[in-house]
Amino acid sequence: MTAKKGPTGESSTAKSAKKKSLKMKTEGQAPGKTGKILWYNAMKGRGAIRGDDGQDYFVFWKSFAGYETKVPDPATDARVTFESEEHDGVMMAVRVVMTGA
Repeated sequence: MTAKKGPTGESSTAKSAKKKSLKMKTEGQAPGKTGKILWYNAMKGRGAIRGDDGQDYFVFWKSFAGYETKVPDPATDARVTFESEEHDGVMMAVRVVMTGA
């Protein structure tokens, strides 16, 4: 018996395993974390955010909403809201929104 494949070509078993893996990585992490930008290198397009929970999160330029026109400035004590995900053992800030100083 072969597993049924969906429109993406993945079997339902593979989809279930992928979904379970993603849930384990983000489980217990409430959306809408807040924090402040520690540093940001516009030339390299990466930086760090210190969450109000005291943990540091790595961030890429594409994670910022409106990144096409706005680059964060750590000197302004910019506040952000974000969600977090773990990638290869590193906590990453994703879906970052600037909320002001």
